[in-house]
Amino acid sequence: RHWVLLIVRAKRETVYFLDPLPGHRVVDEEAKNIVNSAIKIYNSHIGRAGRKAVIWKTLSDTPKQPSSVECGYYVMRFMRDIIMDPSLAFENK
Repeated sequence: RHWVLLIVRAKRETVYFLDPLPGHRVVDEEAKNIVNSAIKIYNSHIGRAGRKAVIWKTLSDTPKQPSSVECGYYVMRFMRDIIMDPSLAFENK
């Protein structure tokens, strides 16, 4: 198994994809379908039509794991760094 981080900004209909594995940049289609459906349900719940498609952004300027076994550590590090950054500057990367 490989760990990645998806940051869902439902109000903005935007999902950020962070992957600590160098060169591994593909969002799993099943995960993508689940998140897209969840955002549609959210929009329906708040009475908003929403976009035709959710915006998916891959954040590539993130620390990379040096070998094949540290993905869980790096995903937790991403979460910690985002929580510690009150300005959410990761969105500009």
